[in-house]
Amino acid sequence: MELYIYNRSLDLIGLIDVFDSLRWRRRYFQPGEFELHLKYTAENVKLLEEDNIIARRDANEAGIVEGISIDKDELAVKGRFLSSLTERRIVIKETILNTTAELAMRTLVRNMNKIPFLELGELKNYTETVDLQVTYKNVCTTLTKIAKVSNIGYRVRFNRKNKELLFECYKGVSRSASQNVNPRAIFSEEFENVTDSKYSLENENYKTVAIVGGEGEGTARVIVTVGDTTGLERRELFVDAKDIQKGDLTDNGYKALLIQRGIEALAQAVKNETFESNVNLQSSLVYKKDFNLGDIVTCTNRAWNKAIDVRITEIEEVYEKGIITLTPTFGSPLPELKDILKGE
Repeated sequence: MELYIYNRSLDLIGLIDVFDSLRWRRRYFQPGEFELHLKYTAENVKLLEEDNIIARRDANEAGIVEGISIDKDELAVKGRFLSSLTERRIVIKETILNTTAELAMRTLVRNMNKIPFLELGELKNYTETVDLQVTYKNVCTTLTKIAKVSNIGYRVRFNRKNKELLFECYKGVSRSASQNVNPRAIFSEEFENVTDSKYSLENENYKTVAIVGGEGEGTARVIVTVGDTTGLERRELFVDAKDIQKGDLTDNGYKALLIQRGIEALAQAVKNETFESNVNLQSSLVYKKDFNLGDIVTCTNRAWNKAIDVRITEIEEVYEKGIITLTPTFGSPLPELKDILKGE
């Protein structure tokens, strides 16, 4: 594999084709990340400076160097994909987004303080809608919230030919066993297309009803309820949304913003049911052709009596000593501590 290295001006400054290992973690709802280990040389250190870009011919994503460490004769660099650049900006002014999720994300990117070379890519005209009010929130964190509510992924694609960084939304394809439109992708050790499967279910933080409190005090406080589940399945969550200001909005318009806040909270408090497996790259299912990041597929394990239709939310590619390991995460994994802290 060849890694192409670009500087901050998006000029190609070198190529790396010899390294010890590369971990390339793609993520659907938020920026992916990478970690590269290679021999320490003066040339490698010069190539892999802070904020330089690592690109691959076979990947839409590219990484930006955020961390560098040297230990004797080993050089290690790590970073995240280019969509993480939006984490360097906040929503400066009050922004009300009553539109499609795609247009909401594009509006946030268009209105933030300019990032060099970053432009809006192709509009896909997805129809999922959102209704929210945002002020002084991190742009990347807000994009991720919208993505999770709408099930639409986002990325920044590096157009090397035109020296452009293109922000774009994208959607996975439904390839589950329960649909008949697209070729199906069914992952099972029985079919010998995965190995070392792991199944987990976590519902400790799972909520089904959000009670959202807006402006006012006591009995005068504006309260809306999102969700109508009853009985044992009713799991309530209180959401303090006093930060959402009514201003000149109508009562219905204000309540719509509170409802959206409740929807966002419930999207964070989901039941975490996941399969994690190593994909057999010699099987009939071909990566990026028969399945890809964001696709909905079916995972089964007859011995465990488990079968679920889930979205591929992450794919970790590892290249080490000439061996490629592909590990998708099927379903919504538990959030990492660093991601929880960013959302606070």
